[in-house]
Amino acid sequence: MILGIVVGLALIQSWFGVGTLLLGTPLLLVLGVGYSEVLWTLLPCSLTVSVLQVLIDRRVSNSAVRGVFTYAVPMLLVGIAVSFLSSVRPRLGLIIAGMLTLSAILRLSPTVAARVQQVASRNESVILAMIGLVHGMTNMGGSLLLQLATALHRDKLDIRQHVAVSYAILALAQLVVLGVSTGNGLRLETLWMAAAAGATFLVLGRVSFNALNQRFYNAVLSSFMLAIAALLVWQA
Repeated sequence: MILGIVVGLALIQSWFGVGTLLLGTPLLLVLGVGYSEVLWTLLPCSLTVSVLQVLIDRRVSNSAVRGVFTYAVPMLLVGIAVSFLSSVRPRLGLIIAGMLTLSAILRLSPTVAARVQQVASRNESVILAMIGLVHGMTNMGGSLLLQLATALHRDKLDIRQHVAVSYAILALAQLVVLGVSTGNGLRLETLWMAAAAGATFLVLGRVSFNALNQRFYNAVLSSFMLAIAALLVWQA
């Protein structure tokens, strides 16, 4: 069952850059999987798909990489520390759901989208710090990262590449912290699932992504953002 979930979510991540960790975390928790085991299961799968996207697309922005390392990763560590002290997931989930809903609606207007792009460009460092903090506390930073990418870019490949490189860095940082704090939790079946996630992207994800024209992709992406918002409300 978990392998089927990973494969399905890897296909979604093939399109949008997020999905395996963002959607897989609540699904596996509902199935009764412990939080630490959820991370050891999903992080390698998510990292595999992100790394493959970065290597194949080859549209990495050096400024984007520097921004994630400079602002998001340090705040990720702060968020992880805060998560041990208090539970803020329900409240943050509702706030992020509202932001996702607003973003999904506003991005359908080219005029408004251009204005949002200007605001996001001027405040990218602040937004990245917020993404790192939220991701460390709740594992929901991917939803904010998707909002940032859609605010900065209009082309579907640029959106996915921006999310992929940022998500890969955050996932790697999370694995390092997880390994230091809990010990190595990788198992053979986890590696097989990561391989299955990578194969899903290579065999199905790339073909289906290329088949989506830009206009249809924008509509599907907005629907995906609204679906994540509904999931966060349900979680809360």
